Amino acid sequence: MYVTRLSTASKGFPVIWDEWLARFLLALGVVALPISVVFNHALGLSIVIMVPRIGWRRLLDDMRQIEANRWFVLWMVWALLSVAWTAAPWMDGVGDWWKIAQRLIMAMCLPSVLCHLKSQRWVLKLFCTSVVGVIAVTSAVQVFGLHWPMWSKQIAPIELSVFAAFVMAIGLRTCDGRRASMGWWCIVVSMLVFEFYINVERTGMVVMISLGLFEAWRRFGKQGVLIFSMLIPFALAGIWATSPSFAHRMHQSVDNVVGFQTKPHHALGDNSLGLRLTFAKFCLQSIIHHPVIGRGLAAYRHDFEATGGVKIANYFIPKHPENGYLHLLYELGLVGFGLMGFWFYNTFSNLGRHASAARDRMIIFLIIWLVSGLFFTPFYTNRMLTFFAMMVGLWQSERLQTIMTPSSEDRA
Repeated sequence: MYVTRLSTASKGFPVIWDEWLARFLLALGVVALPISVVFNHALGLSIVIMVPRIGWRRLLDDMRQIEANRWFVLWMVWALLSVAWTAAPWMDGVGDWWKIAQRLIMAMCLPSVLCHLKSQRWVLKLFCTSVVGVIAVTSAVQVFGLHWPMWSKQIAPIELSVFAAFVMAIGLRTCDGRRASMGWWCIVVSMLVFEFYINVERTGMVVMISLGLFEAWRRFGKQGVLIFSMLIPFALAGIWATSPSFAHRMHQSVDNVVGFQTKPHHALGDNSLGLRLTFAKFCLQSIIHHPVIGRGLAAYRHDFEATGGVKIANYFIPKHPENGYLHLLYELGLVGFGLMGFWFYNTFSNLGRHASAARDRMIIFLIIWLVSGLFFTPFYTNRMLTFFAMMVGLWQSERLQTIMTPSSEDRA
């Protein structure tokens, strides 16, 4: 069992209040994650409150127990060094570095806090419940045409579609036949309806299809993947025929891909696939000339603005190229890309050693993260970074408990 000891710094604290306050802030951060970025720092505050109780020495010992953390540290060091040669103002580079670094530090500290508070199970349930509630309200606003500008400003359609895919995959994992729940099946169907008929975000749709392929492989092997792949065109054709919003988005995508080089930027439409191709072309031209160390943090938006490529009607200055891989290569080069790649490799290699529900949840999350990185930049958005910290913290807390639990031979 994971056991914590009180540090000398915590002796002046009452026994209860700090833990309950940490639980409250943890719950607030998890519930608010799909809604607003305002309360994202509540997760960090819960860690700050628990540090005196856990103790710095124990916290650092727990971090060292997780091998993958070394790649986080190396990546943060390299990213900070890149500020020295960034093409952008150095304060912009430091700002971007701090935004990412604080979430990675959060991911490294959360395992100790979650183990101490014994919060792993309710954190995930609370997050899924919050996502379902937010999607229900968002669906009502869109379907009934309600005028609620404050709500619309807070909700990010792409990120909400990613969260919906996550909840759908958790639901499919829970409904494994023996423990099939009508409530979970309703949630799975609701997530699909929301994504393909109401929200209609291409990123979320691709992520959902990828998770469906994974679930087919997990349950039925290669034959299941083959059958699922054959059913996808028929399912999309049915959605095309019954969802005008879906048909419009697909027509727009094809039109933008065909004409992204010949049409003016303002004719491509906001947040379109055509603009993504424009951004990708711009990134590749720079990556070829600066492949190893990149252009430095925050350089992309500075360089793209300098080209005059931001004069697009109804489109804000693009801070990101809408592709996480190209963004990482553009700013941190092969070195930064490789360090983060080693973290993913280390995590995937450890997943094979632990057969558990926590492992399946982490696989689902990694699939979501890797696929969504093709369509936007999750590593540079506050809400997705906090989601990353939460999921990595949950997985590492399970591993930390396994490491700290003495085996039967040790107990003997």
